[in-house]
Amino acid sequence: MKKLLTMAGFIAATTQMAFAQDTKESAPTVTGKKFYTSSSLDGSLISLNSTSNKGFSNIPRFSYFVNTGINFNYDLSHHFGVFAGVSIKNMGFIDKSSTINPGHEVTIKHRVYAAGIPAGIKIGNLGEKGTFLILGGGVDFPLNYKEKIFTDSRKHKTKRNEWFSEEVEPIMPYVFAGLSIKSKFTVKLQYYTGNFMSDDYWLNVPTAQLAGNYDTHLAMLSFSFYVKNKHNGQTRKAFRAMWQQKRAAKKA
Repeated sequence: MKKLLTMAGFIAATTQMAFAQDTKESAPTVTGKKFYTSSSLDGSLISLNSTSNKGFSNIPRFSYFVNTGINFNYDLSHHFGVFAGVSIKNMGFIDKSSTINPGHEVTIKHRVYAAGIPAGIKIGNLGEKGTFLILGGGVDFPLNYKEKIFTDSRKHKTKRNEWFSEEVEPIMPYVFAGLSIKSKFTVKLQYYTGNFMSDDYWLNVPTAQLAGNYDTHLAMLSFSFYVKNKHNGQTRKAFRAMWQQKRAAKKA
């Protein structure tokens, strides 16, 4: 819990400094309602888990690949907008225990590739170089689950890799809050409200087994690059040209 509060405090402090600077240097450039798409590429995800499992301690997990997404934005004014999108995440957590297998330290790495649907609101300066808050929630759908178990100071390793695994929850809802700085860099805290592992989960290590009730909630701090996609009407023109060529071919 202390680590999660530290994350939240970091975002709050960054928000205050960024808005103070943004007020002095940047003015809104949005003119009326505006629809556009934006892309994000997470430079890193830092994952922590809050667990009620006795004998386990968690270790921060860093992931750099693949974390990306695209959002569809609609700005209602200079200072307020909404968005929804799709995303791909590499997320998970690391647990360590020296009690479930007495005399042997056990490290367990859980990783999921998930497709997600985020949605939220933006509040602040939505101009080209503006700074604004993002608030919202979403849901992730795990596609691939991978687990690695290290024992005896990593001398022995077992692993499994499953598509659409029953070991993790099939639907993972979350809430998030973040800050976009100068419309280029975003820091975001994301918290999963449900259990990461399913009730069907079995943990198998030498001389020990743990079935079900593996209660853990994931929190992630992400640092990403935010890019507004400038279509300049080219995509629409290209589709229109393809449609006209198709119609002309039918008539010919």
